[in-house]
Amino acid sequence: MAPSLLCLLLGVLDAGSERPAIRPEFAAFQVNESLQRLELSYRIPFSAVVFTRDTSGYVARFTMRMSCADSRGGQLTADDWEHLVRLQEYDSTMRMQSVFSGRETLRVAMRPLVVDVAFDDRQSERAQSWRFKLDPPRLVSDLRLEPGGRAVLEARDTLRVRFETYDRGGELDSCRVRVVQGRRVYGLHWMPVSRDSWRQAYVWEFPLAALEDGQYEVQVEAASRRLKTPVLKRAGFQVGSSFFHTERAYQEKVNQLLYIATTAEQQALRKALPAERESLWAEFWKGKDRTPTTGRNETEEDYFRRIGYAIEHFGHGDRGYKSDRARVYVKLGPPDNTESVPFESHSNAYEVWHYYGRNLKLTFLDVNGFGEFKLVDPPGLFQDEEWKF
Repeated sequence: MAPSLLCLLLGVLDAGSERPAIRPEFAAFQVNESLQRLELSYRIPFSAVVFTRDTSGYVARFTMRMSCADSRGGQLTADDWEHLVRLQEYDSTMRMQSVFSGRETLRVAMRPLVVDVAFDDRQSERAQSWRFKLDPPRLVSDLRLEPGGRAVLEARDTLRVRFETYDRGGELDSCRVRVVQGRRVYGLHWMPVSRDSWRQAYVWEFPLAALEDGQYEVQVEAASRRLKTPVLKRAGFQVGSSFFHTERAYQEKVNQLLYIATTAEQQALRKALPAERESLWAEFWKGKDRTPTTGRNETEEDYFRRIGYAIEHFGHGDRGYKSDRARVYVKLGPPDNTESVPFESHSNAYEVWHYYGRNLKLTFLDVNGFGEFKLVDPPGLFQDEEWKF
């Protein structure tokens, strides 16, 4: 997203506590001296919408809306775009990386704008909205990065940077594009300045294979003899690795299934070839889904939400998601009440968890005094096979 835009999250109305990320990206381009073109690009994860079944398969419906106002709040223009996604197979709605990509445009006067963008799922109460403030593009447009809308790009991707320059009076002296991380510069490239047209479109491609995981920024700098400082446009992106494609991350993810998978299921997932991992992972979770008609696998989401809580809260001196407290938390969720008693001269620290609806009281003792809490009462509880998630 271009840094010249101030993106403010107005609000999110989502029926669940976990909301899939919808990543709108916005850019403005000159059409002529008095008109600009606004482009809204977005990717809607299938897990962000509700699919319902009809006679021809599974259908999702959602609306994107964009409205533009001037700096005083007077509305200039607005439009709605209705979308329908139809799939033949239910499995297609559950693929973790499946998304709907779209791009909408509006033309509006060349003036400072406040732009409101809204997403509304037509078959549920899920909705999100954003606000952008922007000045009209002058010497250089905003940047559009492709592939866009993804929180994290992968090293196998090629980044495409698209932008335009505007030079009606021959004032543009130079234009350069680069990728930076802190003070380090990657791929500095000078773009040719044309005098044949006042508007020129550029596409710069940059393979990400040489970049390590981390946060980066694309910068386009347009210098003019009439300006004391160049016009600088920025757009940030992150490079990372999907756990399906990173051996260590994938194997750790499989290890985290210890409370829901059998030993044989874990072994099959561990031995899967990289090209097989995503489909086998989806197949595994399809069999565990307690609400298969919702279009989301809430079982998977809830499971890893609890694993994440265990890693964060039971990892200081204890064994994180492999600890006794984690096993209980993953199985039963947060206790109704917790009593924590710190270390004293005559006794080690301990915790008592109460699950009133189950008439269950669990005592965890820091047996060695280093923060590793063991379940001591009731003894032998984990020997029951029902302690799977």
